Amino acid sequence: GLARLGQRVVLVDVDLRRPAQHRTFDASHQTGMSDLLTAHGAIAEALQPTDVAGLAFIAAGPVPPSPTELLGNQRMVDILDQLKRDFDTVILDGPPVLGLADAPLLASMVGATVFVVEASRGHRGATKAALRRLKTGYTHVLGAVLTKFYTNHSSSDYSYYDQNYYQYGADR
Repeated sequence: GLARLGQRVVLVDVDLRRPAQHRTFDASHQTGMSDLLTAHGAIAEALQPTDVAGLAFIAAGPVPPSPTELLGNQRMVDILDQLKRDFDTVILDGPPVLGLADAPLLASMVGATVFVVEASRGHRGATKAALRRLKTGYTHVLGAVLTKFYTNHSSSDYSYYDQNYYQYGADR
């Protein structure tokens, strides 16, 4: 969306444990963020073009032995600073919030966080716990995106969303 509006955008896969975004772009993941963090390579070497004009991509790269240590070092801050100078918008696609320190750590480094939850997997308790975990750090949560939501689905999880989704923002 932002790239189509003329902004220079870079999407960076920072899920260094289970990278997946390279499949979305049918891109190589042989070089990427883990290389930039360990070998101090040039960002330009990791940038890959996409089919969307104005959108560049950086894959996660090879899975490193200690992702949290890499993501939490000064090199990560330096890379983000450089990307902010080179692009109008930098989007980090991070790992799941619960279970590891990676996502809250990354969220504390960026200007804002958008929480993404899959409707069929986003049980209310886990979703609330993940949001609480993000909010305990220095994180500005802009909002949430609900994916894979089908109103005609008959599961009880969906019926919760069906009953309340259209009432969002109503006087309660």
